[in-house]
Amino acid sequence: MLAEENIDTCKTTFEGRIQENQDEITSQSPEIKSWDMVYALLFDAQLHYAIYKYSAGNSLTEVQPLIKAATENFITSVNHPTAENTPMKSSFFVYQECLSILSLNILIKSDHEIMKKLAATFDVLGKDALIDRILSYVLPNRKISTKLLWPKPYQLLYTLFDANAKDRPEIMAKYIAGWYKGMAKAPWYGSHKNTVNKCAFYGYWSFEAAAAVCLLNIDDGLFSDKLFYPKDFVDFNRNI
Repeated sequence: MLAEENIDTCKTTFEGRIQENQDEITSQSPEIKSWDMVYALLFDAQLHYAIYKYSAGNSLTEVQPLIKAATENFITSVNHPTAENTPMKSSFFVYQECLSILSLNILIKSDHEIMKKLAATFDVLGKDALIDRILSYVLPNRKISTKLLWPKPYQLLYTLFDANAKDRPEIMAKYIAGWYKGMAKAPWYGSHKNTVNKCAFYGYWSFEAAAAVCLLNIDDGLFSDKLFYPKDFVDFNRNI
């Protein structure tokens, strides 16, 4: 899906953003007041670069360290003393990035301590039934909220968890088919049409769909070749 002629340029762009924020953190400059934003920008750059590298065809062993680094900086940014966090219920983008970083950690099978830190960090941003439901598979004592913060477009995915096993492949196929349209509120929606910033588009992937497939052990034969379904992550998860 990525323009091959832009890959080297975007690699330099993403790595430059990451280095710039890492240098600011290393400097510990007293002029920087909002340290949470520095960590948040580093998280965004690392997360988006991880997605870009996956979209560009890099192996998941190369992508995995970026996911881990992004996760650590997400946790730090939200919990930093200077943080002025936007609640998940107030921003679809915040919610969608939370769901993505959670799903990616499910897919790479992050350790128990990281999942506990992620759960506590999500609690700072609010409570959500879908995030809680996903977390409950790795943190069995997790109390599940009764409210789904963004029923559109996530209601169908949420119903999957209570559906009969035989019905789940068809429900998931339907969810993936409508996934991109449901992301219209995300700031990256339509970024593949951006002719000014060639690195604005880093790929469209429903990582939460892949995480649910792994957690519920769903046969993905019905939708494994569909756009937006990151099958490589599912295969990776099932082989580690």
